[in-house]
Amino acid sequence: MFKMCFILLIHFLLNSAFATQIKPNFSKNEFDELSQNAEKIIRFHCGSCHTPNLKTANPKALKVFNFADKPWYQKMTIKQLQRSAKMLQDKQNLTEAELQENFFGRKEVPRRPSHFEVSIYQKFVQEVQEKKLNPFRF
Repeated sequence: MFKMCFILLIHFLLNSAFATQIKPNFSKNEFDELSQNAEKIIRFHCGSCHTPNLKTANPKALKVFNFADKPWYQKMTIKQLQRSAKMLQDKQNLTEAELQENFFGRKEVPRRPSHFEVSIYQKFVQEVQEKKLNPFRF
């Protein structure tokens, strides 16, 4: 009898833990909106290397992520996602010369990412990480 109660208790605890684990932080619509905003941000600040039809496209960068892929972040590992967030954050500290160099000949006015942009992208990275770790959440 004790063994049966123990098994039922373990079963209940595992199911409870799984149920709380797969609860999404964002609904599908909220995630889609977050994803679109993150893409606009990362495309502006990193698009010159990650857009295949540009002269400035970097073959190594395109292997990490490519804006021609849909969704563009799908092939990225968790480590690559985290690194992309760190690189975006680090762009806040670029000098004027480095900023100009980063935008080589693009039409947009070079600017550093805002704290707001970085925080949106970090939320996006966190959600994609969760999605990769718990694919049944969404």
